[in-house]
Amino acid sequence: MPLRPVAGTPAPGERLPRELDALPYERTVHVTLGTVFHDNRNVLHTAIAALSALPVNVVATVGPAVDPTGFGRQPAHVLLAPYLPHTLLLPRCTAVVSQGGAGVMLGTLTHGLPHLVLPQGGDQFMNAEAIELSGAGLALHPAEVTGASVADRLTRLLEEPTFRAAAASVRTELAAMPDAPTVLRTLTS
Repeated sequence: MPLRPVAGTPAPGERLPRELDALPYERTVHVTLGTVFHDNRNVLHTAIAALSALPVNVVATVGPAVDPTGFGRQPAHVLLAPYLPHTLLLPRCTAVVSQGGAGVMLGTLTHGLPHLVLPQGGDQFMNAEAIELSGAGLALHPAEVTGASVADRLTRLLEEPTFRAAAASVRTELAAMPDAPTVLRTLTS
Protein backbone atom coordinates (compact mmCIF):
# COMPACT_ATOMS: atom_id res chain seq x y z
CA MET A 1 0.00 0.00 0.00
CA PRO A 2 1.48 3.40 -0.91
CA LEU A 3 2.43 5.65 2.01
CA ARG A 4 3.57 9.24 1.54
CA PRO A 5 7.02 9.84 3.04
CA VAL A 6 7.24 12.94 5.21
CA ALA A 7 10.20 14.88 6.46
CA GLY A 8 8.77 15.27 9.93
CA THR A 9 9.08 18.32 12.10
CA PRO A 10 12.20 19.81 13.62
CA ALA A 11 13.02 18.78 17.17
CA PRO A 12 12.46 21.47 19.79
CA GLY A 13 15.23 24.02 19.54
CA GLU A 14 16.56 22.81 16.19
CA ARG A 15 17.48 25.60 13.83
CA LEU A 16 19.88 26.34 11.03
CA PRO A 17 23.06 28.33 11.73
CA ARG A 18 22.92 32.05 11.03
CA GLU A 19 25.93 31.67 8.73
CA LEU A 20 23.61 30.06 6.19
CA ASP A 21 21.94 33.43 5.58
CA ALA A 22 25.31 35.01 4.72
CA LEU A 23 26.22 32.56 1.95
CA PRO A 24 26.75 34.54 -1.26
CA TYR A 25 25.29 32.46 -4.10
CA GLU A 26 21.70 32.04 -5.24
CA ARG A 27 21.95 28.24 -5.42
CA THR A 28 22.74 25.99 -2.45
CA VAL A 29 23.88 22.38 -2.59
CA HIS A 30 23.72 20.12 0.45
CA VAL A 31 26.47 17.50 0.76
CA THR A 32 26.26 14.61 3.21
CA LEU A 33 27.30 11.01 3.64
CA GLY A 34 24.77 10.56 6.43
CA THR A 35 25.38 9.31 9.93
CA VAL A 36 26.76 5.86 9.11
CA PHE A 37 29.14 6.43 6.18
CA HIS A 38 30.29 9.94 7.15
CA ASP A 39 33.64 8.50 8.15
CA ASN A 40 34.56 7.99 4.49
CA ARG A 41 36.53 11.22 4.59
CA ASN A 42 38.14 10.76 1.17
CA VAL A 43 34.75 10.84 -0.58
CA LEU A 44 33.52 13.74 1.54
CA HIS A 45 36.75 15.74 1.06
CA THR A 46 36.63 15.08 -2.69
CA ALA A 47 33.01 16.21 -3.00
CA ILE A 48 33.46 19.34 -0.86
CA ALA A 49 36.64 20.38 -2.68
CA ALA A 50 35.08 19.81 -6.11
CA LEU A 51 31.91 21.72 -5.30
CA SER A 52 33.75 24.58 -3.59
CA ALA A 53 35.22 25.41 -7.01
CA LEU A 54 31.70 25.97 -8.43
CA PRO A 55 29.58 29.12 -8.08
CA VAL A 56 27.18 27.54 -5.56
CA ASN A 57 26.85 27.60 -1.80
CA VAL A 58 28.02 24.30 -0.35
CA VAL A 59 26.43 23.23 2.93
CA ALA A 60 28.04 19.99 4.09
CA THR A 61 27.29 17.89 7.12
CA VAL A 62 30.39 15.98 8.11
CA GLY A 63 28.87 13.60 10.65
CA PRO A 64 28.02 13.35 14.30
CA ALA A 65 30.84 14.20 16.70
CA VAL A 66 33.11 15.20 13.79
CA ASP A 67 34.93 18.52 14.08
CA PRO A 68 34.41 20.46 10.81
CA THR A 69 37.76 22.23 11.28
CA GLY A 70 39.42 18.91 10.44
CA PHE A 71 38.43 19.60 6.83
CA GLY A 72 40.65 22.66 6.70
CA ARG A 73 39.88 26.28 5.96
CA GLN A 74 36.97 26.69 3.57
CA PRO A 75 35.98 29.52 1.21
CA ALA A 76 33.18 31.89 2.29
CA HIS A 77 30.57 29.99 0.25
CA VAL A 78 31.21 26.67 2.05
CA LEU A 79 29.58 25.91 5.39
CA LEU A 80 30.48 22.73 7.30
CA ALA A 81 28.60 21.38 10.31
CA PRO A 82 28.44 18.03 12.10
CA TYR A 83 24.66 17.87 11.60
CA LEU A 84 21.83 20.02 10.25
CA PRO A 85 18.14 19.05 10.24
CA HIS A 86 17.03 18.15 6.72
CA THR A 87 13.52 19.33 7.55
CA LEU A 88 14.86 22.88 7.77
CA LEU A 89 17.75 22.68 5.29
CA LEU A 90 16.31 20.97 2.21
CA PRO A 91 13.71 23.68 1.45
CA ARG A 92 16.66 26.08 1.01
CA CYS A 93 18.58 23.81 -1.38
CA THR A 94 18.81 23.58 -5.15
CA ALA A 95 20.36 20.09 -5.26
CA VAL A 96 21.72 17.38 -2.96
CA VAL A 97 24.86 15.24 -3.06
CA SER A 98 24.61 12.27 -0.69
CA GLN A 99 25.26 8.61 -0.05
CA GLY A 100 21.68 7.85 -1.04
CA GLY A 101 20.34 6.53 2.24
CA ALA A 102 16.56 6.17 2.34
CA GLY A 103 16.00 9.22 4.55
CA VAL A 104 17.98 11.73 2.52
CA MET A 105 16.79 10.19 -0.76
CA LEU A 106 13.10 10.50 0.15
CA GLY A 107 13.64 13.94 1.70
CA THR A 108 15.32 15.13 -1.47
CA LEU A 109 12.52 13.73 -3.63
CA THR A 110 9.73 15.19 -1.46
CA HIS A 111 11.31 18.59 -2.09
CA GLY A 112 11.66 17.96 -5.83
CA LEU A 113 15.44 18.38 -5.81
CA PRO A 114 17.91 16.82 -8.25
CA HIS A 115 20.21 14.36 -6.48
CA LEU A 116 23.76 13.16 -7.06
CA VAL A 117 24.14 9.84 -5.25
CA LEU A 118 27.55 8.56 -4.14
CA PRO A 119 26.50 5.17 -2.74
CA GLN A 120 28.70 3.72 -0.02
CA GLY A 121 26.96 0.50 1.02
CA GLY A 122 23.75 -1.36 1.79
CA ASP A 123 20.62 -0.30 -0.09
CA GLN A 124 22.31 2.87 -1.34
CA PHE A 125 23.32 1.21 -4.62
CA MET A 126 19.68 0.28 -5.32
CA ASN A 127 18.58 3.78 -4.30
CA ALA A 128 21.15 5.29 -6.67
CA GLU A 129 19.78 3.17 -9.49
CA ALA A 130 16.21 4.22 -8.63
CA ILE A 131 17.22 7.90 -8.68
CA GLU A 132 18.83 7.47 -12.10
CA LEU A 133 15.88 5.49 -13.49
CA SER A 134 13.46 8.19 -12.32
CA GLY A 135 15.52 10.83 -14.15
CA ALA A 136 15.74 12.87 -10.93
CA GLY A 137 19.48 12.47 -10.57
CA LEU A 138 22.77 10.81 -11.31
CA ALA A 139 25.09 8.45 -9.47
CA LEU A 140 28.80 7.86 -9.14
CA HIS A 141 29.94 4.53 -7.75
CA PRO A 142 32.97 4.52 -5.42
CA ALA A 143 35.60 3.90 -8.12
CA GLU A 144 34.13 6.76 -10.22
CA VAL A 145 34.30 9.48 -7.54
CA THR A 146 36.84 12.13 -8.47
CA GLY A 147 36.74 15.87 -8.11
CA ALA A 148 36.14 16.25 -11.84
CA SER A 149 33.34 13.66 -11.97
CA VAL A 150 31.52 15.16 -8.96
CA ALA A 151 31.76 18.69 -10.39
CA ASP A 152 30.67 17.50 -13.83
CA ARG A 153 27.63 15.57 -12.56
CA LEU A 154 26.49 18.34 -10.25
CA THR A 155 26.85 20.91 -13.04
CA ARG A 156 24.64 18.72 -15.23
CA LEU A 157 22.05 18.45 -12.45
CA LEU A 158 21.97 22.22 -12.07
CA GLU A 159 22.07 23.16 -15.75
CA GLU A 160 20.02 20.48 -17.52
CA PRO A 161 16.32 21.14 -16.83
CA THR A 162 15.29 17.51 -17.32
CA PHE A 163 16.64 16.55 -13.88
CA ARG A 164 14.66 19.24 -12.07
CA ALA A 165 11.54 18.36 -14.09
CA ALA A 166 11.88 14.67 -13.22
CA ALA A 167 12.46 15.48 -9.54
CA ALA A 168 9.35 17.70 -9.58
CA SER A 169 7.37 14.87 -11.16
CA VAL A 170 8.45 12.45 -8.43
CA ARG A 171 7.57 15.07 -5.79
CA THR A 172 4.05 15.31 -7.28
CA GLU A 173 3.73 11.51 -7.31
CA LEU A 174 4.81 11.28 -3.66
CA ALA A 175 2.47 14.09 -2.61
CA ALA A 176 -0.46 12.21 -4.16
CA MET A 177 0.16 9.16 -1.96
CA PRO A 178 -2.04 8.73 1.11
CA ASP A 179 -0.67 10.01 4.41
CA ALA A 180 -0.15 7.81 7.49
CA PRO A 181 -3.53 8.50 9.13
CA THR A 182 -5.34 7.61 5.88
CA VAL A 183 -3.37 4.38 5.51
CA LEU A 184 -4.04 3.51 9.16
CA ARG A 185 -7.80 4.05 8.70
CA THR A 186 -7.72 1.85 5.58
CA LEU A 187 -5.85 -0.94 7.36
CA THR A 188 -8.11 -0.89 10.40
CA SER A 189 -11.41 -0.61 8.52
